Amino acid sequence: MTKATAAAIACTGFGVDGSVARSVASPSGDHAIIEEVLRSFAPITLEEMNGVELLDRIDTKYVFGQALLPALLHLLRPDYRVLEVNGQRGTSYRTLYYDTPTYRHFNDHQSDSFLRSKVRYREYMGSGLCFLEVKRKTGSGRTTKIRQRVESIPQVMPAEHLTFVQNACGANEPHTSQIWNSFRRITFVHRLRQERLTIDCGVSFEREGVQAMLGPVCIAELKQPEGVDGSPFTAIMEDLGQRPTGMSKYCVGLLKLVPCMRSTRSRLGHRSHSRERMAAAGGAWVRPEPLSTPQSAEWRNISPVPTVSVIKLSTKSGEMCEEDLVYRNSFKPL
Repeated sequence: MTKATAAAIACTGFGVDGSVARSVASPSGDHAIIEEVLRSFAPITLEEMNGVELLDRIDTKYVFGQALLPALLHLLRPDYRVLEVNGQRGTSYRTLYYDTPTYRHFNDHQSDSFLRSKVRYREYMGSGLCFLEVKRKTGSGRTTKIRQRVESIPQVMPAEHLTFVQNACGANEPHTSQIWNSFRRITFVHRLRQERLTIDCGVSFEREGVQAMLGPVCIAELKQPEGVDGSPFTAIMEDLGQRPTGMSKYCVGLLKLVPCMRSTRSRLGHRSHSRERMAAAGGAWVRPEPLSTPQSAEWRNISPVPTVSVIKLSTKSGEMCEEDLVYRNSFKPL
């Protein structure tokens, strides 16, 4: 751990053993510290940010406990500016995801398909902007986003919007609304590099009047042009013991609110829930590696200390499934 990282952790209330001071661990303490640190960043406007829109890019995601955010912000301040909209640093987003009758987009994500899409209407509430967006993985690791401006989010997709989506996805299928998603996003732009960073907090879901929260978890996404590396954010996260991972808000929302989706025992769905649980508990998720055959019928976390721990997943029968694998994870206190 570098001196800068150690200083940031110390000034935000973390103990050297990974414990968190009461003022930081509480939601009110978190909020006050986060707002104070954000005010110390140099701002950037929406107009200035147009030069780093990065609709064709490489995305790298991280999932971590919200208690880590104040220290992370301290470390980002020298290299990044923060987006300010109408005097606010941090913007509320509201999203409605669409899918086909057979849940093609959900299933493509679950199976880690190289070519996959997400279809959504997204309202950027601080700016009053609203877009129909198709976000695509191209198979080469790149992410492209195609979008068009709309007036508001419809519950039923108009015919002209469906044509736009079908052309973008390359499939002639109907799309229906599936799940609402809301969160607060803090957007950063590097002072010199073609690089954007978003951190989402307070993620919640709603479907047919039923709501669910993601918990005290943050989802960070680094957006860079293809072939560019050396991001300061990547170095900071590595120093904090965090590793890149993947987590689809759309998939996690469906898994939380649609019970029949969980019966598929999908690998991505299981991983997403595991990342959420570990991040909320103060652990850092690393991509799992199968170790052995199923063990005892319970979860077992050996020790929440900065050493290798083993999470053992339950098996209730002799039948093998993804959820029954034993995984090794680097579980480190934040």
